[in-house]
Amino acid sequence: MKKILLILFISLFTLQAEAGERGTPFAVGAGYGTFAGPTVEVVYSFDRYLSFRGSFSTGMPLKQKNTEEEFDYFLESSGRINRLGLDYHPFANGLFFSVAYVRHNFKVSGNSSKEAGYSQNLATYSLLGIDLISVNATATEDLNAVGLVDWRKEGTMFSMGWAYGPERGWGLMFEIGAVLLNSPTVVLSGSGEINGTNINDSQDAQDAIKDEQAKVEADLSQYDFIPIIQAGVTYRF
Repeated sequence: MKKILLILFISLFTLQAEAGERGTPFAVGAGYGTFAGPTVEVVYSFDRYLSFRGSFSTGMPLKQKNTEEEFDYFLESSGRINRLGLDYHPFANGLFFSVAYVRHNFKVSGNSSKEAGYSQNLATYSLLGIDLISVNATATEDLNAVGLVDWRKEGTMFSMGWAYGPERGWGLMFEIGAVLLNSPTVVLSGSGEINGTNINDSQDAQDAIKDEQAKVEADLSQYDFIPIIQAGVTYRF
């Protein structure tokens, strides 16, 4: 019995020494990715082929100014992108393919405004080349428009990449992929007065807002994914 216990003790000590040389299954990482922004990761490797990875990010704020038809649109995007997934290393080396469940609050918002006094010609009626009536829309109070583009809060991410690192210590990681989502929803709203009438009390203005909302949703229907390109460093214990 003592010999058996001694053999077990020696075996466990040897395995522990070998594990110490190889390092533990645990690793952590830090990086930066498009839309994800600063990212922290935790990795547990089941073996050389399969590992579990949790990724937590703060989001990457983006700001942009667009001008269209005399209107300045200020666009801003934000939102974290977190995921839990499995990495498969088919050749037991750095190359990996990954699938993950994603939770996020990524969204895009925009706003535009015109000061009171802004006027735009809606139509001019002519007879025999002579302008008879000119119909104008004039802002009698500051006009403000606000828009929000939002996606479903969860999705699936597919990616591939390369993770290089020793059995213990520092390594490097690069990854490219996409988060698959549904088509976004668009919400537009406005405030102010046109020709003395509040735009929220004007059926014509509300119809125009609804038409624009439907148009923007149709234009954005193809953007049902978020591209991710990420690079960072890792450390295996």
